[in-house]
Amino acid sequence: MKKSFIGNKGEWSELYVLAKLLTEGKLFIADEKLLKKESVFYVVEEVHVAQESNENQAYKIDKSDEVIIFDPQSGKEEKIHRSVIKNKISEFLNEIVLGVKGKRAFFLQTGNEIGTILKAKSLSMVSKHKYDLIIRSYDPRVRSVTQSNYSIKSKLGSASTLFNASQATNLIYLVEGLSEHSAELANQENSCRKRISKIYESGGKLKFLSTQNKIFKENLIRVDGYFNQLLAAALIIFYKTENRTLMDVVNGISNLDISDFQPENITFYVKHNFKKFLFYSALGMVAKSLWTGLISATGGVIVVKKDGEIVGYTPYNINQFQNYLFANTKFDSPDSGRNKYGKIYKEGNEYKINLNFQIRFID
Repeated sequence: MKKSFIGNKGEWSELYVLAKLLTEGKLFIADEKLLKKESVFYVVEEVHVAQESNENQAYKIDKSDEVIIFDPQSGKEEKIHRSVIKNKISEFLNEIVLGVKGKRAFFLQTGNEIGTILKAKSLSMVSKHKYDLIIRSYDPRVRSVTQSNYSIKSKLGSASTLFNASQATNLIYLVEGLSEHSAELANQENSCRKRISKIYESGGKLKFLSTQNKIFKENLIRVDGYFNQLLAAALIIFYKTENRTLMDVVNGISNLDISDFQPENITFYVKHNFKKFLFYSALGMVAKSLWTGLISATGGVIVVKKDGEIVGYTPYNINQFQNYLFANTKFDSPDSGRNKYGKIYKEGNEYKINLNFQIRFID
């Protein structure tokens, strides 16, 4: 029975990246402005698609300009000429860009044809892995072959999320200097942002206490011993001001509520650690799982640009990758009801409030 694929723009983009890699046979590296470096690239030899089991769908580009598709379940191999896919790439890109009006997930004719040709199991790579593809490639600069993991980020659809929110990403603050009447008035506001404004207008202020989740706290400490406080300070600025981008929010941190440590150059210190946080988030760290410090996506990230060009970042150009992330991400406020934050509550004689966040790429 012929398989029909349905997905959103981000999911279709994952199949698009696979098709582009197999037809072009190269992955170009990007600079910090997402521009392709013409002289820096990897020659793609094999691509493995992450599956729930360790038996990944495998594609090998041989010297006769053919792609060998290996199905781990059947153990069978099938050959197709790269031109069969290449002839459909342009139309596939147009389909993704246009999408289907009014639908988040949709069927694409050419995309479905490519998925069928490539014997794809599904559009979206498995969620249990931080990475989407495993690529075996040759680096002509050092004349070596490496096998690395890559996650995929697409700019063809809505801005993708770099760090996801959940109840585990709640930060707990003490609300100081607020009367019971003022707390009640603040809670009558219809958004977390307005409640924070009301707290400060009423003469109150927020003091960071702790993260709600112990695993998330430990992961943040592995970025830096004081990163909990840095993130807490950033969230206050995010909810108090109109600043949204990582760059604007972080630049607004002029002092830290840390009694035993004040860096000589606070701007450098804060920027440096937020770049680390973004980098670790892109390559392995999540809120609910204890992070070992090992980078699970050892290759890095492949970005699908708005014009359909694909470029990559790897730990080998780590500084440019970190600068790109820092300049192209923003704080976002997730659903407050689902994540249980944004309202003042009382514990004993103290008023407290939880703040939450997620980080998205800028459109």
